[in-house]
Amino acid sequence: MFILKFLVPNSILDELDQVLEQAECLDYSAFENPSLGFSTDVDEAEFPIANFFNVEVLFQSEDSISGVISTLQAALGENIRDVKVDELADADWVQLYLNDQHPVVCGDFYIFEDRHNVVYEMENAGTTKNLIPIKINAALAFGSGYHRTTQMCLRNLLELSRRCQPNEILDMGCGSGILGICALKLWPKASLTGIDIDRDAAKIAKRNYKANGINGQAKTASAVPKQSFDLIMCNILKRPLIDLHKDFYGAINAGGHIIISGFIKSQEDDIVEAYTSAGFKVLNSLYQDDWASLLLVKP
Repeated sequence: MFILKFLVPNSILDELDQVLEQAECLDYSAFENPSLGFSTDVDEAEFPIANFFNVEVLFQSEDSISGVISTLQAALGENIRDVKVDELADADWVQLYLNDQHPVVCGDFYIFEDRHNVVYEMENAGTTKNLIPIKINAALAFGSGYHRTTQMCLRNLLELSRRCQPNEILDMGCGSGILGICALKLWPKASLTGIDIDRDAAKIAKRNYKANGINGQAKTASAVPKQSFDLIMCNILKRPLIDLHKDFYGAINAGGHIIISGFIKSQEDDIVEAYTSAGFKVLNSLYQDDWASLLLVKP
């Protein structure tokens, strides 16, 4: 088998579909390339769409690829960029993908999965002997540690650990439970509540809590619990973050903190306006590629 790869702007995706539907290929897919920035276009969740998409087209043989490339270039011109053809050997692609994913070192945290040889990895990573091991099996839940938003939340968590000692912690939209687990590794005497609208995610979070020796509870819900917290962590999307800002303010004790992420730089002003108008004060801002994360306090 052979795979044709190229880059296109998001503005021509519909035209590209029309061309590839007529091509002699097995299948094709397009996925965002966030490293090249985001456009002003948004999806159904009001999340910005990347400026460019990586496209991969699968062929049984090499014979028809040159003809498809010529057709694409004739129809779409210079919009087709970085064209490349690779031959694919027979393989277990899922296993190859997993093999390519390595443990994540983020600040003081060393995040790994069952399939990683954590003892070997930590002994051979130099400074990792002083890191905090976090075992995460994300399955279908968000929060493996690979995404920039998760990493920035963890960095803001470490920043907060130098400032205070929260007792009641809420991980809103907990996914795999990674943020709550890292929080209780820093503050083992704290109480943790994880909330997610996805029942499977809540179950996965519970399993990960247990695997890390964390005494936390994970629930399926969509509303902020009616209790008080010293720290709220929330890594979701712009619209729900804005929708929840008043609920978060009401649920945080005076002097309490909130760590939020899941949005990009161009959305930051709207989020800061919502949270500061409610009474929060921004303490720290982090950026990685186009992504952003904020640490705020309730005075």
